[in-house]
Amino acid sequence: MEITSVSNIQSYSASISNTDNTQPTTVQENPAIQETPEEAIINEIEEDVEPVETEKDAGKGVIRNLINGHFKGVADVRLRINFSEQIAALEQAELAKATESGLSALSDTINNEINAALGSEEIDEETAILIASALETFNNEISQLNTKISQSENLISEIRSSFDNFVLSARPAVEEPVEPVPPLTDETVLSEVDQPEEIIIPDAEQPAVDIVSEEEPLFSIDQFLTDLISTFEAELELLETTLANTRVLPEISEPSGNGKAFDKFMTIYNDMKSSINTIAENSQNNEVDITS
Repeated sequence: MEITSVSNIQSYSASISNTDNTQPTTVQENPAIQETPEEAIINEIEEDVEPVETEKDAGKGVIRNLINGHFKGVADVRLRINFSEQIAALEQAELAKATESGLSALSDTINNEINAALGSEEIDEETAILIASALETFNNEISQLNTKISQSENLISEIRSSFDNFVLSARPAVEEPVEPVPPLTDETVLSEVDQPEEIIIPDAEQPAVDIVSEEEPLFSIDQFLTDLISTFEAELELLETTLANTRVLPEISEPSGNGKAFDKFMTIYNDMKSSINTIAENSQNNEVDITS
C-alpha cells in the first residue's frame, strides 16, 4: 500500500497497533546470555577433562621419581635443588625413624645382658643394687635421646657419654683397709731376728686340696663390665653405620656429555648442602647454650 499523506500514515499506524494487540506475545523477563562458540567449546572441554594436578601433588610426583632414580645427570641435580626443603623434611623423618629403631635395639641388648647378670645367684647384693641403679639412669637418658632430633655425630657421642656414666656408677668403690704400722723399736727388730722361720713340710700321704679364698667373690664386676663394654661398642658401631647409610634419594647419577652444566649445578648443590648443615649446627649449639 502506498502512503501519500499524514492521515494515511496515522491510519496505517493504527492498523499496525490493532494487529499487534490481536496476536499474543511471550516476553522473557530475564533472557539467557548467549555464549560464544569459543566459550561453548571451552566449557565442554572443562566438563570432560579430569581436574589437573595441583602444584603440591606435582611436587610429590617429582620427588617420587627422584626417589626411584628416574632423573639423570643435570635434571637430577636441578630437581634436588628445587625441592631441597621437601627432600630435607623426608630425610629428617627417615633419620628420626632409624634413630628410634637403632636406639631401641641397642638399649634392649644392653638391658638383656645386664638383667641376666642381676638374675645370677653369684652376684652380691651391694653390687646388684649399684648396677640396677646405674641401669635406671642409663635407660632414662636413652629415652630422652630418643625424643630428640639431632645430628648422628652428636647422638653417638651422647650415647657413649651415657654408657660411660653407667660404667662408672656400676663399679663399686673398693677401699682397702689400712692397718696401722707399729713404731719400729730395737726389741721388735731383735724379736724378728731371734724367731726361727717355720718350715712347713707337706704330708705326702694326704692329697693336695685346692684352697679357695673366701674373700674372692664368685661374680667378677671387672669381667662383667669388660664383656658389657664389648657388646656396647658393637651395638654402637652398628647404629652409627645405620645412621650414616640412611638416605631418601639414591646417589646422584653421572652426567652425559661434557658435564660443564652438571659441574655448575653440583657446585650450587654442594654449597646449598653445606649451608644447611651449618645452620643446623648453629641451631643445635644455641640449644645447648640455652639448656646449659
